[in-house]
Amino acid sequence: QLCIRLAGDRQRGRLPAEISEADLMRRYGISRPLLLRVLAQLSEVGMIERKPGHGWAFLPVLDDDARRESYEFRLLIEPACILAQGFRLEPGWIDEMRRRHQSFLQTPWNETSSIALFEMNAAFHEGLAQASGNRFLLNAIRQQSRIRRFSNYDWVYGIDRVRVSCVEHLDILDRLERGEREVAAA
Repeated sequence: QLCIRLAGDRQRGRLPAEISEADLMRRYGISRPLLLRVLAQLSEVGMIERKPGHGWAFLPVLDDDARRESYEFRLLIEPACILAQGFRLEPGWIDEMRRRHQSFLQTPWNETSSIALFEMNAAFHEGLAQASGNRFLLNAIRQQSRIRRFSNYDWVYGIDRVRVSCVEHLDILDRLERGEREVAAA
């Protein structure tokens, strides 16, 4: 919950791009050991990094224009991943993704669901990029995931958009399983 709160506060401009541990402990009324665990978790997912010396730096946050541009970029590049000449999915990947999406559809939404949603979506899109066999496409999708992670941890689009996304992904998985790559890409 504290991870989500920090992400949301940074997204809304309530936290500066660089901040000290003392400032964070004071602001959130938390102990240093708890803060260090939270910062380690945020660091693992690429949302923040330790500065040389002391303090922490948040990675850039997407504003509305950058979010739109990011989405347009993904609309251009992700179909290319599926249509790439070397496209090969790992055995069992479709089944695993289908299981995760179906499970997500059946699980009630709660405060931390936005994290699970983002991580599931990132695994889906990065899996398709990896299957392209093209390291540059994979790196581009991974970079998009790192950039989008911060803004998507504070999900504001409602449960209906979650369902639409899951159903769309399940349809793509079905098309890929049937070898309908052009339809999946579309």
